[in-house]
Amino acid sequence: MPRGPLFGRRSRAVLAVLAGLHAAFAAAQGTAHQHLRFDRIEATIRIAPDALATRTHRLEATALTREGATEIGRSQIRFNRDVETMTLVEAHTLKADGTRIPVGPDGITAQLGLDLPGAPGISIPGIETRQVIFPDLGPGDRSVLAWEVRRHRPELPGFAQMQALLVPGLEVREARYRIEAPSSLGLAVDVGGMRWTRRSTDGMDVWEIEGTSDGRSTLEPEVADAWLQMPRVLASTFADTAALVAAYALAVDAKAAPTDTTRTLARRIVGDRSTDEAKATAVYDWIRANLRYAAVWNGVDGWVPHDVDAILRNRYGDCKDLTLLMIALLRAVDVEAVPALLDTNAIFTPLPVGIGPNHVIVYLPGLQRFADPTAVDVPFGGLPQAVRDKSVAVALADGARLLRTPAATVSGEHGSTLTVATRWKIGRDGAASATIDLSATGEAGSMVKAALLRAPAGGDATARAILSSSRLEGRGTVDWPTMRDPSQTQRVRLEFSEIRGLLADPQAGSLPAHPLVALPVYILRNLGDQSLDTRRSAMVCPPLRIREAFEVEFDSAFQLRRVPEPIRVSHEDGILFEATYTLAGNRLTGWRELTLDHGRHVCSPEQYAARRPAMQRISLDARRAALRTLSPGTSIRMPGTMRACGASPSSIASCARRACPPDPSGSEHAGSITLRDTAHARRGR
Repeated sequence: MPRGPLFGRRSRAVLAVLAGLHAAFAAAQGTAHQHLRFDRIEATIRIAPDALATRTHRLEATALTREGATEIGRSQIRFNRDVETMTLVEAHTLKADGTRIPVGPDGITAQLGLDLPGAPGISIPGIETRQVIFPDLGPGDRSVLAWEVRRHRPELPGFAQMQALLVPGLEVREARYRIEAPSSLGLAVDVGGMRWTRRSTDGMDVWEIEGTSDGRSTLEPEVADAWLQMPRVLASTFADTAALVAAYALAVDAKAAPTDTTRTLARRIVGDRSTDEAKATAVYDWIRANLRYAAVWNGVDGWVPHDVDAILRNRYGDCKDLTLLMIALLRAVDVEAVPALLDTNAIFTPLPVGIGPNHVIVYLPGLQRFADPTAVDVPFGGLPQAVRDKSVAVALADGARLLRTPAATVSGEHGSTLTVATRWKIGRDGAASATIDLSATGEAGSMVKAALLRAPAGGDATARAILSSSRLEGRGTVDWPTMRDPSQTQRVRLEFSEIRGLLADPQAGSLPAHPLVALPVYILRNLGDQSLDTRRSAMVCPPLRIREAFEVEFDSAFQLRRVPEPIRVSHEDGILFEATYTLAGNRLTGWRELTLDHGRHVCSPEQYAARRPAMQRISLDARRAALRTLSPGTSIRMPGTMRACGASPSSIASCARRACPPDPSGSEHAGSITLRDTAHARRGR
């Protein structure tokens, strides 16, 4: 799968990255301003005619609390020693009374090399990290840091870029950016949410941008195209991503020309296959089976792929390398294939200037098909969810252009579906056992596989973690078949016993018709956030089909008094939900099925408003519960209860009043992870 910013260091969140803040503060929607404040942010980029740039930065931040002092008291500056030179200009603590305390030599340390966060297998030996620790910095004091970076080699010929975003949750009193570039470069600049001016003098274009942030603004839940909602400065020597991919394709074409090595290997791989699709499938499968995702970046390797011979010799590579290899092998057997640039983050709207995406895949014009050779569990013809429904820049023979990758589907060979079959048994003392069988296909199968790879060692440990997250006690095992099969299908069985804590009250109360544990596989966990009356930004809403089949059997000491009614909810925008519930004695059986399939992975604010009533009805039904009481003449005592109630009408009513209502999430034991969360988290590996 795509595994992070594969085209070099990209300081999108300039406050969090350049100031060395913890990611928690960058993501602390509306809380970071309570601990720290940026008084001054300055950044200037001077671009030469050959696209080499000199950047100067200045950051001044005030600690408002001890927590804030901890955050701003330590800053990191990273640069690539292979292609850049960094000069530390100024570093000192400015006390509240005006006293300046310089950072001494012992407060500055250097570390070489970087394993890219969130991208296992990516190492950048040339990255140097300078850590600056400010002395005697407490609440009310200010850290002051200034530095300069000179670039000696562009990422691509003629390519320079700048990206700065004012991250929500951080107060910025003054942000100033200045861009200088020769008019002949035709620099493309996009400014949003800030004031700006432009002037041209003596063949130079100069932009000056100013902005502020009160730190109280937040991003809406599950936001798509978050960059549209933040004050921003984007600049590039390429007018758009199509122009960028055209330049990138030149580097690929030079390395993808057929050679004796690639011709011999490609012919051996394709054998007697004659159609382009059969050849492409064979090459794609061979790369998935014989190469792994890993890379070491030196110099501009974050942008330029390694040579084909080196990739074949090492049998590993990143997305650029594996894409280049697939293109080279296909061209060696006369199948047209070209690179395609896109972003695996929740970015669906094309960026207004040629800013570097973070991933590259293959496009086959003759088949009008995309392929991602890093997606080891996705068969040819499918795509991982992170690259679906995305604006993609493709370097076609007659010119580069913007296309769109296909959205996921819930049907067919690559359909994303989840089936959850659950059987609960609840004993006389309230102890329960459960068996849960999961079956996932398509992108849902890939996400389940990814979750299993991160699971604690051993099925017992995984079961304990699930029960603990569900606020339950008990024992259990989790079993799944080997994941050596390179497909998007995965099965899992979970078996739990001696479960305690499922019933809030031993005598009477409610229990969700389908009791849930902390797994990201249920309908309720994948409806998306519907809490806002209206939205100002688009929302991520990928296609998905989930079917739940459940059986809950109570001991004869209990009686089920009421179960939910069947329901059907539909909406013209690709929403269909059906549920049935059947009561036979002490056994409740039923099923629910949700289909979300409107042909896109993003919903506009208008779509959100139109879909919300239906989604809220579905959410309500997924929370519905069965009402239980004791059977007449029965009294029980569960472990931990102070006394037992009999089954007289008055005692039933009394116990029912004491019964805890169901959790708003639909279970007393709801988790917080969803398949939607998993989909976005796993991308960027």
